[in-house]
Amino acid sequence: MIAYEETDRNYYTSELDPKYVDVIVKRYIAHVGSDSDVYLIREGERYDYHQVVAESARSEVLR
Repeated sequence: MIAYEETDRNYYTSELDPKYVDVIVKRYIAHVGSDSDVYLIREGERYDYHQVVAESARSEVLR
């Protein structure tokens, strides 16, 4: 992801293991310095990164 950012290219990926996704996204955000352009597309709906994090936190509280 970072290599694509450095060369100004679009990047699409999928990962099945949430642990790997968390690491990839956190490293990317640390590299670019902001989560403002980070989003998830699920079933055709776009969710900003902060929405996904907030929903995940709410889910953890309910468990």
